[in-house]
Amino acid sequence: MNQSIAKPARIGFASIFSTLAACAALMAAPGCDSDDPCQDYVDYVCDCGSETCNDVRNTYEGADAKLQDECENALQDLEQADKEADEECAGVGGSDTGA
Repeated sequence: MNQSIAKPARIGFASIFSTLAACAALMAAPGCDSDDPCQDYVDYVCDCGSETCNDVRNTYEGADAKLQDECENALQDLEQADKEADEECAGVGGSDTGA
């Protein structure tokens, strides 16, 4: 009887392990992550109160994969300008909202 109890435990562990492995693989699959440079760029510009918020939102919100590199570069440029100016939102010319 001890053997019959041990087998379901091993099968249960294997089942749980394989399910977790499958979930991890799906989360690591290309294009399945939640990283969206264009949404980050839109959020950054709009959170800074920039007058160009609506234009940036219309152009980049929900952007396809072709624009993701452009958004990432634009966001990095803004963040670098802020770092150099030692001021939040300096790169977009908006006011600091304190957020």
